This record gives sequence, structure tokens and C-alpha cells, in this order.
Amino acid sequence: MSTQNKTKSYKFPWPIFWIGLFIIVITLKTVISSMSDYSIGDDYWTTPTTNHSASSADVWMRSEIYIAGGNGTIRDRMLFSTLDHKLIILGSEHASQPPGVIAFDSQSGNRLWRVDSKGFSISSMGSVVFVGSAAEVIALDGSTGQRLWRTFVFTNVRQFELKDNLLYATGTSRDYILDPETGKIIHGLEVPSPIGLEPLSGIEYYQNDAGDVISFSHENGQEAWRKKAQVISNLAVTPTYLYALSLEGDLLRFDALTGQSERIVQFSPAPFKWDDNYYVEVDQEAGLLFVYLGDSRQLFAFKIK
Repeated sequence: MSTQNKTKSYKFPWPIFWIGLFIIVITLKTVISSMSDYSIGDDYWTTPTTNHSASSADVWMRSEIYIAGGNGTIRDRMLFSTLDHKLIILGSEHASQPPGVIAFDSQSGNRLWRVDSKGFSISSMGSVVFVGSAAEVIALDGSTGQRLWRTFVFTNVRQFELKDNLLYATGTSRDYILDPETGKIIHGLEVPSPIGLEPLSGIEYYQNDAGDVISFSHENGQEAWRKKAQVISNLAVTPTYLYALSLEGDLLRFDALTGQSERIVQFSPAPFKWDDNYYVEVDQEAGLLFVYLGDSRQLFAFKIK
């Protein structure tokens, strides 16, 4: 009795191949996009030639602080945060140092810890610092900088919000809802999605391309007030005041209800550079206001008046 060997033909798993290729392409697209978005001018990390002085006494000042991000883009990102009397920034302490997450003591300006990271945004909530970067979200212990967890995502994360015990991460191409304790992805949604950041008490404050500061009410859909100020920084918002830097070298304080403004610090020389990076951040618990001047690479701390 003869036996016939039967050979089973091999079929290439094309569905798995195409799915894998799609994931690789999307990942590479995200990383390449992030690299171009993260790129900086050739002169950005060079030693600054400008040095500013303030009209009011500062608590402390640090020179040669380099903030990660391209010229003029800092106002669109969350690159400063405060946590437990610490100032957390994305940047470096000298031109040859790679960018990272740095924690300074709010009262003295001394560095407490540093972690290498090419992040796009940071936010501090509870005792944790969340870092959004190219295709990942990282959680760091606010006291030590030790990494708690890392989650890979298909976007560049630019903003965070913690509500209802969930971490909302807003990205350039997708938004995510994460478990803040573990980093586990609960939902991933295409942009635009319904998980955008909600304005405080129905009021949103922002500045337009001309530097006007605007208070917009989402309750009635109208502007509450508008102030022409040539603002070139982000807005640091508290329940009663807004703080920002103007092109003329002034640190301004706006009444959150009326928009009335006053100069609380004047920097010289002035004016500032319209296309450079300037940032302000408030630590209400410590009673401090932080100011970053991108043209001189200086970081100031002032007492809130």
C-alpha cells in the first residue's frame, strides 16, 4: 500500500503584516512630526547676549535657563508647573545640557532633581508630575523625579487635566483618557474629541495674535472684556488676577473680572523680542510669581503683591 506525502502550502499572514505595517507607519509619522515640532533654531542654545534687570526686587534669579521648544512656541504649551513648593520646568540649565524635567525649590531656586526628557508639556497634580512627549505619557514622582509609569500613545501630548479621578491628555492627533495611578489607557479618541479642557467657572482667558487679552464667557457666548496689551507670553490665571508679559518689557496684572491692568514689574532693557519665548507661572500656595525671559535665558521669582 503506497502512501502519498501531502505537503501543506504556506500562506503568508498578509492581514497581520498590513496591520503591523500600519502601526509602524503611524508611529514613525508621529515621531518624525514631533522631531520637526521640537526642533529649535541654531542660535537658541547659544549663550545669550542680553541681560535684563527688574524694577522690583526678586526673590531669586537664575541665568542660562534654556526652555525646550522652538522660538515663539512656548505660549502654546504647558512647560511650567508648580507642585509642593517646587517649580517644575521643561528645559536645561546650560547650553550643553540636553533638555529634561527640572524641579527647583520655589523659595531658593536651588535645583532639587532632574530627569532627561524631550517633552512637549508637563502638568503637576497631587504629588505626581505628568510629562507629555512624542508618542508617550510619563508619570514622575514629584518629590524625587523617579518614573512611576510610562504609556505609549499615537500623538504628541500638549495638555493635561485631572478630573473625576481620570487623566485627560489632549494631543495633536488623538486625545486620551488614562488611569492616573497606572497609566492604563481607558479611551483613545480622534481629534476633535469631546474631552477637551474645560474653562474655569465658564470663563476662558486667552490672547490673540495681536497680543490682546480677552475674557470670554461660555455661559452667554460673549466677550466679558478685551484689553489691548501686546502680550507676548502665556497667561498665568488665578481666580482673581491674570499675569502676563508685554512686548514693552512689563509684567502686567489684569483684574480677572474687569480686565483692568497695571504694571507690577518693569524689565530693562526693553522692548522684548516678539518671536522669542516668554513665560509666567503662579504658585499661589507659596505666594510666588515666576517669570522666564527667553531672549536672556533668565528665570525670576517674585513675591506676589
